[in-house]
Amino acid sequence: MINSSEKIICLPDVMGACLFTGTDKIRNGFDNGDCLLMDHRRLIYAVADASERYPWASKYLLQALIAEWDAHPTAASWEAGLRKIWKCQPFHLKTTLSCILVEPLQDDMVRVSILHGGDSMVIIADTHEHVIRFQTKVDMNFAGRGQEVTALIQMIITNPHEHILLATDGFNDVVRGGQKTVLQFFDLDVDQIGNEITRIITTHLVNKEHDDIGIIMLNPLQLISKKND
Repeated sequence: MINSSEKIICLPDVMGACLFTGTDKIRNGFDNGDCLLMDHRRLIYAVADASERYPWASKYLLQALIAEWDAHPTAASWEAGLRKIWKCQPFHLKTTLSCILVEPLQDDMVRVSILHGGDSMVIIADTHEHVIRFQTKVDMNFAGRGQEVTALIQMIITNPHEHILLATDGFNDVVRGGQKTVLQFFDLDVDQIGNEITRIITTHLVNKEHDDIGIIMLNPLQLISKKND
């Protein structure tokens, strides 16, 4: 789990992730409210985005999410536990959550369970056909504000060209600043997402305002394949 100012993590062909602090946070001395969770043992991946006043609220929620999985390690029971911690998140610690659980069903098939609330996002795209298969919708159901987490959505992935992007809303600044469509980011190898975000920040967003940016991109079938090696 990371929520420091600038980090790039990559696993070749499997996953890439990055975290950058927004310009306003740096200028005013606030901490980064974005937090990334990459748990390869449990196969849980998440992004959360808290306010500058209580930036650690995102980490607090992700820690509770992992603790709930350890107490109830199935997708169905985990969802019930998530509803409980969602309701317990104090209002002043409100934060977004976009989370996936990857479950191997066969060597070439995984089930992805998606939980989402707020203006972070989960996007699944086919990099061969250049189409978005699934995308969460922006809502105001932040943990700490809404009483009910968005229902668990489950999808089956068998296509090795389908990649998953989890991102906080700062990703929108990168898309606009880099003058790219969302799908163009899926043209990248998953482990290169951090380098591309760095390139855009240092070339197109110099002297421009941008929010905290937290991104995880992964290839779920490669993830399972490498885990089984």
